[in-house]
Amino acid sequence: MKIKSLITAFLLVTQLSILFAQSPKHELRSTWLTTVWRLDWPSVTVPAATGANDAERQVAIQQQKNELISIFDKLKAANMNAAFLQVRSMCDAFYQSSYEPWSAFVSANRGANPGYDPLTFAVEEAHKRGIELHAWLNPYRYSTSSTTHGELPTDYYYTHRNWLLAYDSYTKILNPGLPEVVLQIKKVVGEIVNNYDVDGVVFDDYFYAYGGTSAVLDSTAQRLYKPADKNLADWRRENVNRMIKAVYDTIQSVKPFVKFGVSPFGTWTTDQVVATKEGIMLPTGVGTTGNMYAEIYCDPIAWLKEGSVDYVSPQLYWTTYSSYPYGKLAPWWSDITNRFGKHFYSSHSISALTAASSAPALKITKSGFDQTKTHGLSTLELQAFSRKSLTKIARIPYATNFEPSEVALQVGFNRSSDVNDAPGSVFYATDKLVNTSGFISYLKQNVFTQPALTPVIGWKTSATQSLVENISLSGQHLIWTYAGNNVRFAVYAVPAENRNDVAVFADAKYLLGMAYTKEFDVPATVSASTHKIAVSVVDRYGNESSVRVLGENISTSTAAGLIFPTDNTHVLFPCLFQWNAVENADSYVWQLSRNDSFTDIVCSRDTKTPQFFSGLQTNLKNDVQYYWRVKTRKANAVDAWSDTRKVSGHKFRIIYPQNGGSGVSLTPAFEWDSVSPNAVYTLEISTSVNFEAAKQIYLQTVQTSKLTVPADKLIPSTNYYARVSISDGAVKATTETVLFTTKDVDVPVPVIASPVTGATVFGKVIELCWNQQASIGFRAELSKDATFPTRATTVKSVDAYTFCATYDGLTSGTYYLRVKAINTTGYTNPSNVISVVLNDNTDVLLPDAGLIRCFVDKSGGVSKLIINSEDAFEGKIALYSITGNCLTKKQLSVAAGQNIVALDLQNFPTGCYTLTVQTGQNIIPFKLIFN
Repeated sequence: MKIKSLITAFLLVTQLSILFAQSPKHELRSTWLTTVWRLDWPSVTVPAATGANDAERQVAIQQQKNELISIFDKLKAANMNAAFLQVRSMCDAFYQSSYEPWSAFVSANRGANPGYDPLTFAVEEAHKRGIELHAWLNPYRYSTSSTTHGELPTDYYYTHRNWLLAYDSYTKILNPGLPEVVLQIKKVVGEIVNNYDVDGVVFDDYFYAYGGTSAVLDSTAQRLYKPADKNLADWRRENVNRMIKAVYDTIQSVKPFVKFGVSPFGTWTTDQVVATKEGIMLPTGVGTTGNMYAEIYCDPIAWLKEGSVDYVSPQLYWTTYSSYPYGKLAPWWSDITNRFGKHFYSSHSISALTAASSAPALKITKSGFDQTKTHGLSTLELQAFSRKSLTKIARIPYATNFEPSEVALQVGFNRSSDVNDAPGSVFYATDKLVNTSGFISYLKQNVFTQPALTPVIGWKTSATQSLVENISLSGQHLIWTYAGNNVRFAVYAVPAENRNDVAVFADAKYLLGMAYTKEFDVPATVSASTHKIAVSVVDRYGNESSVRVLGENISTSTAAGLIFPTDNTHVLFPCLFQWNAVENADSYVWQLSRNDSFTDIVCSRDTKTPQFFSGLQTNLKNDVQYYWRVKTRKANAVDAWSDTRKVSGHKFRIIYPQNGGSGVSLTPAFEWDSVSPNAVYTLEISTSVNFEAAKQIYLQTVQTSKLTVPADKLIPSTNYYARVSISDGAVKATTETVLFTTKDVDVPVPVIASPVTGATVFGKVIELCWNQQASIGFRAELSKDATFPTRATTVKSVDAYTFCATYDGLTSGTYYLRVKAINTTGYTNPSNVISVVLNDNTDVLLPDAGLIRCFVDKSGGVSKLIINSEDAFEGKIALYSITGNCLTKKQLSVAAGQNIVALDLQNFPTGCYTLTVQTGQNIIPFKLIFN
């Protein structure tokens, strides 16, 4: 059997309690709001102007508006902060377009004006609630069936039929190989960004159609534009990449603060040869999620490498411990995006989410479903299509039903693996999110427990903002003034007694929310007498200025004095950038640029402390000249920038194991760069990328550049993070973190070591021990019934490298015991079953040894183990820690009377231990207290 990275129930609960107690200040929390076939919204279309009176049209318009308002209200109630609204699904529009007709999913007829602008309305209503609105477009899809094909004289089928690739009679896409198509998509996106106050533009995974594109389908474009020496698949990927880059450049030329992202499906590729060319290790232990690199010519690594997206939102539509383990896919994507200095916002499927009950979903019409071919759908839409049409789509690996806690666990993986201060989650589908009974409350109470600002796009140039002015509170209505435009505002309410807490405005604890206007309604529990109310400016990139606190005077800030690295030096990367703390500073921004004018920014990172570890920014290059500076944020003071320093560096690195390495030994021989003979190195291994103390597995300091991890530290088939820090006089640096996976090993059926079957145990405790072996945990079972019925069996679960389980508080009787080890299917077969007779008589009287007592004598300052026995006997003793680890064993020859046992107790810490004395078939447990 092979081990998978399974987690015991105890560890799962521990993970959840750690991960979800921390609600980050910056986190994207969004939903895919589908309009194609009116899957999420709207439930009705607006009747055509002819054949319906104006009153009927107004009723339909108001119904559409009310439904959208209801969705936004529920997102707000769950502390979510963004929505991805589908505004162009089939070369049509949910907005006033100069290029394409109104969508038949908003109006009764394609091309008919609905009587209002849905995108304008959506932006306004989202912004009223502090919610970002991202325009979701399908760049290429034209039609999927006869009902969506379009018969208007202005449709592309009539005006530019040569632009279309026809996969069948009605499934058509715009030909990605044509420059005219790229130009048209640029125009469409440019118009949206110019005319609407959207916060982002996002594409899903529909490029070339699913199911494959024959070589003859785009043969004309190949003859015109494909170089003779270019591989067809590579050429098609370049076509998509060229369009992505063109859209990104268009957005940057119009409104660079508008975020641009794409949502690929699953993993980038399943071909390790392709990945190796980019120096990337694919995630291991993951089923085949589909090779979208080859099937639909989707290459997100090329977009990240080119810098033509701000984020990717991979569709990781499986549960945490399925054959497509979310717990492996999310950390892999997080690492990849950080390597290119961009953001990862995971897309989660909640289509299989279950609850006590579900409210009715929006009614939709199945018109057009019958003839829709599945290769005309994106993977996002397939989930809803299969659910609404009751047609199972074979190409989707389906998740089984799961509880809301699975969603919480996935969000936790995003947070724990994030090194960008930019975790993100985008849920599909919206109707499942807002209509599943209790789910909105669950999110707010357990996952998104505090409001959050969206992540900072910290690699783009932005102006420093001033403070807001004239804050006033009338009842619960807060207002202020600000001279600048095109900004947003963050509002805080800090209990008066916490006003002077360190970095009080630097996290989400007291954040009330976001406002796009200069007003905000604070909760009824907040007042100027009980709270310090504050407002900061947040620009459209997400950069936040210092807060202005109601009732407090303007102050001045001091620029931080930079400490390390010194100017114009060559250091080891990654290293700890340090500066002097500024009195009463709330937080700092560490900024790195490729030029001294800071117009070519690598990153801007928030930090509460006067230092920043550059290992959290893995896109730094070897021997490249950088410039760095620090901004100080202090309440009621304009932000102050430090001076600028120049620095370059050599990347201090771990040589083995490699990042992404799999099949690593349980006793790996680590190796890293040797810096100098006097250097001191510290190796850290953790189950968390952030190396929290609670998740530290191994810590060792050495003076060599090699170290073999001892046995009993790592467990099989598990993800670990490792880093090495160096101290050599003034030289201090830390490697980039490497992620590695330990090897799978055979998991045998456990063999019980003690007690032996048929033994009589005296007292109220039975300790079950088994031979040491590989596993990531064990399940010990005790019952008075040899069949081990579920309700009459006591289970003890222990972690790896623990080979004993103790049952106490037992009464006299015959007990049966067995143990299982965790394996691929959950557990191995059980061990052999042993039976034990327990005698809870307080007089420990053995037939072959008489009355026995054990205690520790500390007279004379030396701890001695004393055994008083009524009779002489031959046997053995064993001493165990409270967790069941055997600390020492010893053969024993006991005389009648008092015996001093030669057992070294000096190095054992104070605490409670278990001592077992075995005589023949009998085992006596004693509790020993060392103090």
